[in-house]
Amino acid sequence: MTRLAPEPRVRRWTRPMPLRDHAVSHRASTPLECLFDLCFVVSVSILGTQLSQSVVDGHALSGGVRYLLLFMPVWWTWMLFSWFASAFDNDDVPYRLTTLAQMAGALGIAASMPSAVRGDYTPLTWAFTAARLPLVACWLRGAWHNPADRAFPLRYAEGMLGCTVLWLALLAVPTPPRFVGYAIVMILELSVPRWATGAARRQSFHVGHIMERYGLFTLMVLGESILSATVALQGSFSNGITAGMLVIGSAALVSAFAVWWLYFDFVDGRALMSSNRAAFGWGYGHLLVFASIGAMGAGAKVAVVAYEHHQFGIAEQLAMGLPTAVCIAAMAYIRSLSVGSAWYLTVARLCSALLVVVVSLTAGRAGPAGTAAAAAGILVLQAAAETIWYGLRGNPPD
Repeated sequence: MTRLAPEPRVRRWTRPMPLRDHAVSHRASTPLECLFDLCFVVSVSILGTQLSQSVVDGHALSGGVRYLLLFMPVWWTWMLFSWFASAFDNDDVPYRLTTLAQMAGALGIAASMPSAVRGDYTPLTWAFTAARLPLVACWLRGAWHNPADRAFPLRYAEGMLGCTVLWLALLAVPTPPRFVGYAIVMILELSVPRWATGAARRQSFHVGHIMERYGLFTLMVLGESILSATVALQGSFSNGITAGMLVIGSAALVSAFAVWWLYFDFVDGRALMSSNRAAFGWGYGHLLVFASIGAMGAGAKVAVVAYEHHQFGIAEQLAMGLPTAVCIAAMAYIRSLSVGSAWYLTVARLCSALLVVVVSLTAGRAGPAGTAAAAAGILVLQAAAETIWYGLRGNPPD
């Protein structure tokens, strides 16, 4: 009878933190990383709710800009941790504690979102800082344990710390110039990884792990669309089954399924291996994918309110169709970065994105149900067309 080996009673509370070998066959996300991801579900849900409310209240443009500006620190906090975990992550006690501290800061970001929407950015800035400082300590620890590759993690720590000081300094700047400062500091933030990796002597991240991390975040934002579909179906069942609400709920659900199909079948990580420029374009391009999928859930909520109150104008139509179009276009851009990608497929995907906007505006005469069904229909047709295309050719996705 086979006996299981007993679990070790003593666990080393600290271990060295060497750079990971990117050539290992597999690198799965750890339970700690998955727990870290859950902290961002709340932020995405709050932002989606605020966006839908802005559209309903007649402030679609300002609400959309605010949504994107506030989505960026959420995405950036998650992304910085994910790339660090792909490079190091020794899962000892100090690493766990610093990660839990980052999670507390991430939850603070989620809690500060309503006040940030109202124009008070002080709680958000301090929560953002609280989520970053533990990661700075992790980068410094990585530099300490890797003297031969010290320049790479040191640059990350210095860049993040410098940008953190600038974020805090923006609190003293009046509101109109503060937005200019926001744009400048955000550009500096996006430049830190490129500056830091320029000092790396070898590739530090694991392609399979990064792809899995980005796929998990895609699933998180897709959950917002599935939740919106559930709300629409629940409203239909609670108030008497109506065809319009059933169509809206079904369309939101089908759209989420189609986006899942398109992303996980045709978005790969080959661009990560081709060049640094393509790798950064792949990573940063996901901002629009994540933000647009979250906005699709908000668009479904707008459709529900518009159906109930019989108020459906151009702003509501664009709130439903534009996120879908941006999602398609962003995925087309990411796929175009892969070596050997066909230019005509990229053009076809961009045309599909444009078609979503046109059809959404045209189908607006049929109300929110017709617009939701039209956007979902184009997504399904694109997923079906690409599946048939690659099936007939017998080639892997470009």
